[in-house]
Amino acid sequence: MSNSSAIKTSINIQIAPFFVLSFVCILPNTTAETTIIEYDLLKIKLTSRVPPSNYVSQGGSGLSTTMIGLFSNNVVQYGVTLNQTADQCGTCHHIFTKIQLDNHKCNKNGFIKFEQNITYSEPGTMMEANINIYKKQLFAPVIVIADFEATLEKTNDPHLLHKHTVNSYSLGTICSYDETLSKLPITYRAENENITAKFIQHIIKLQKYYNEDIQERRKQHEIPILTEQEEQEYKLKTNCYLCDGSFTKDNKKVREHCHITGKYRGAACNNCNLNFNNLKLSKEGKIYSPQLELIIIFHNLKGYDGHHIIKNASAFTDKINVIATSFEKYNSISFRNLKFIDSFNFLGASLDELTKNLITINYEKFRYKLSQL
Repeated sequence: MSNSSAIKTSINIQIAPFFVLSFVCILPNTTAETTIIEYDLLKIKLTSRVPPSNYVSQGGSGLSTTMIGLFSNNVVQYGVTLNQTADQCGTCHHIFTKIQLDNHKCNKNGFIKFEQNITYSEPGTMMEANINIYKKQLFAPVIVIADFEATLEKTNDPHLLHKHTVNSYSLGTICSYDETLSKLPITYRAENENITAKFIQHIIKLQKYYNEDIQERRKQHEIPILTEQEEQEYKLKTNCYLCDGSFTKDNKKVREHCHITGKYRGAACNNCNLNFNNLKLSKEGKIYSPQLELIIIFHNLKGYDGHHIIKNASAFTDKINVIATSFEKYNSISFRNLKFIDSFNFLGASLDELTKNLITINYEKFRYKLSQL
């Protein structure tokens, strides 16, 4: 490409509230369609083709600039022309050229009051919870506590100094409906084996085992069995123990119980009773018990362990659901009735610090003590 005829331009672009990119570049006055200039944070595409209709273009070289930036985990796309400044609306935070910003409704011409989407109740009014929220009080039937250990292996790649290879995993299970089914931690270690895949196979077997047990228990406890004292308490109740609402002809009093253990939990209205469980409604209108979703908890799943899981998950399924904070960090990973979550989101400290805090306060009240591990 010849530089015999070129133009010099200065571009000053605000791409975030506190980030301004300024640079001077030489643009060749050529008929070539595309020139690519790459920077650390931006890829700038200079093209002599006619810009899209939503770009504002002024006279001069006829070149337009398209910038695609990646900031705060959101892809921001906007168009500016040469010798123009990209400004940000202080109300909606969208990026515009100066002419677009002048005509923007949020800002200078015809300011429209910015209204939030959430409306609050008047002071003194009673706020009522959605009836479907009550089921979130239920304990997960089974949870798995797990952790990976890895070895740093040197590589021949000059851009990759070390590779993390999982060499072992440890897991323990806690069963909330039957303590005898809880399992103390075990550790599996091997060489020349895909440990992460072995771990996923292990918890798939655990999910199948607990799911079969729960489905069998549900068949045995479809009808609640109350003691004489519980029956007397039930007869005396006039309000639902969940929503505290009064019983009516349309919303009668029922004996609410756990369908896994058969334990009577209290006198509830029919609406709460139908919602306070993990049952689901089929398209045909029939209530059924879904497969157990086994919850696996890692400490710092988002920062480390989740990388190993997501790399091996595709070998077991082609349907993976994640709740992501970026392209590389996942708060939750779900597939095949397995749900991986990160305890670091709730306990923001290292495991070493957390255990030091635990053993100094009421140690005798802990269900699992060091002598049992």
